Amino acid sequence: MMTRKERKAFAGTIGSGLPYEIFEAAVDSPDVVLQNLELRRPMIEDIRAMARMPGWTQYIEPFLEKKQNPARLMELIEKGEDAKVEVAQIKAYGSLLNLVRSILRTGVSLDKMASAKAEEEKQDE
Repeated sequence: MMTRKERKAFAGTIGSGLPYEIFEAAVDSPDVVLQNLELRRPMIEDIRAMARMPGWTQYIEPFLEKKQNPARLMELIEKGEDAKVEVAQIKAYGSLLNLVRSILRTGVSLDKMASAKAEEEKQDE
């Protein structure tokens, strides 16, 4: 069985402020994405600082992980109850958690790119 592997977009496009439709353009011209990310670097750094705090690691992240778990739907389905509200909550909690994690990964990528650029400049001297 063959599965089609989707091309991955540069993760920074999510945090760059570019509309979803411009993902393909972002792959073709990453400079625009990098410029937008540099403008958002203070926000990214603030979110990274927040994610290191005990309030996030001990309470908020575990809460979001628990609330975004789709296994919570099983009890409602077994009872035959309407699960629309629960589905919306699972999507919302999961989206929030994924957004924060994506921004954290973007921050790591920005650090790696800055480090690589500094190394290149150092070697050019």
